[in-house]
Amino acid sequence: MNFTNPTIHIDALGLNPGDVVVDLGAGSGAYAKVAAKAVTARGTVYAIDLNRDLLTRLKQDATGEHLPNIDTVWGDIERENGVQLTSHIADAILLCNTLFMVEDKQGLLQEIKRILKPKGKVLIVEWSDSHGGVGPHKDHVFSEEEAKTLFSTHGFTISHINDDASYHYRFVATNNI
Repeated sequence: MNFTNPTIHIDALGLNPGDVVVDLGAGSGAYAKVAAKAVTARGTVYAIDLNRDLLTRLKQDATGEHLPNIDTVWGDIERENGVQLTSHIADAILLCNTLFMVEDKQGLLQEIKRILKPKGKVLIVEWSDSHGGVGPHKDHVFSEEEAKTLFSTHGFTISHINDDASYHYRFVATNNI
């Protein structure tokens, strides 16, 4: 087992130059940085988090790595309009190592539906287990089946991404609207 590789997952998402990507729960920005390179300077990545210190650090890192197309935004991803972005702005949304921390998963899905364009995609990468303390506490793990059901019941079609033998499961959910 090893840690997940953001490049493999972003490549599987099939981003294009000029796309708009929203990274919900961006944290340190590992996925946002890879996405920023994929969408090129013509695209934009909005890195959303509740932790202002992480956002400040991510913005500094992005500047140092010559990724001016990353915009950091403080926001609450668990409530509708909690992320101050225009409705239907995103070609793709990244939800990576975040779902297990979300308390209001229904609120999260409402906000995802609001931000995402019709036929837009959501990349879900999440801890598959606590893995002996490497991942979240076992009581906080949100299983792959639960995640797929959550997205399916909100009108998404699920596509599998090949396994990279990590501590995570991953899939793409496409907005059917």
